Amino acid sequence: MYGVDAISAANGWMITVAGISIVFSGLLVLCFFISNMEKAIKLWDKQKEKVKHAKLKPVPELVKSKKTRDDKKRATVTKVVWLTPEQVEIYNYYRWITERLGEPFSLQRLLEHAEKRGIHRPHYHLDMFLQEGLIYDAGGDKIGFHRWARDIRIELIEDESGKAAK
Repeated sequence: MYGVDAISAANGWMITVAGISIVFSGLLVLCFFISNMEKAIKLWDKQKEKVKHAKLKPVPELVKSKKTRDDKKRATVTKVVWLTPEQVEIYNYYRWITERLGEPFSLQRLLEHAEKRGIHRPHYHLDMFLQEGLIYDAGGDKIGFHRWARDIRIELIEDESGKAAK
């Protein structure tokens, strides 16, 4: 038996109708998904903007202390950080990069620019600057961004002969 008679005898017409309906249903689901994708992306972007612009509420200060003369003197005292000539050079290079990036700056972008410019061991030096307090977290609504500390004095490490250490 061949041809249309064989298809009819083996329920081929029902199998064909079932296959066509499965494919058609799949195409309808795909069409629905594609037509609503723009709405889903707009909704996603709105949620992202809400999270981005959410402001952190300041923590109320429970105890307000009176400032004394000693507190004012301590506030004006600057921290001294001792660096080698190589570290001072890299510090100046990082400052130059961040002047171009603008403050507050992202550590990731700072590292990318440092690696592009061939700075020796950029991760090590950036970690050392963070540990020494030369760079601090910007905080507030600038989560993940950092600033240079303004109240720190940098001194050069010198050896016994009075020359700068290498």
